[in-house]
Amino acid sequence: MGIAVFPAAAGGGIKSVQRGQAVSAGSITITAVDTTKTFVRSFSEGASGTVASNSSSTGTLTPSGGDTARFGQQNGIGTGSFASYSGTRTLSGGTMDATTKQMGVYLSNSTTLVATGACRWEVVEFA
Repeated sequence: MGIAVFPAAAGGGIKSVQRGQAVSAGSITITAVDTTKTFVRSFSEGASGTVASNSSSTGTLTPSGGDTARFGQQNGIGTGSFASYSGTRTLSGGTMDATTKQMGVYLSNSTTLVATGACRWEVVEFA
């Protein structure tokens, strides 16, 4: 989480602006502000959801040929061949459910922002 504080311009109506970025939920310590003269803005930078794979399989694979005498053949014992398979298999279906999640910050007291997730934020205090 980063933070930047900008001093007020001479004669302006804004006392201070503090900006930063939260990469996850948590507390952020800021320079003390008068909560009656302050507002907070945040810009969500996160998403939440699932990408699920649920599919169905169709078709058949049919073995042909071969025998079960392969045991030990790698050492020169036994004879035979592996069965071969022919046919097709098709996968179909599947869903995706990913949605944008609104995350931001709120001022819990004069020195603490609470982030609900990834976002950019700024705290503006008026003079």
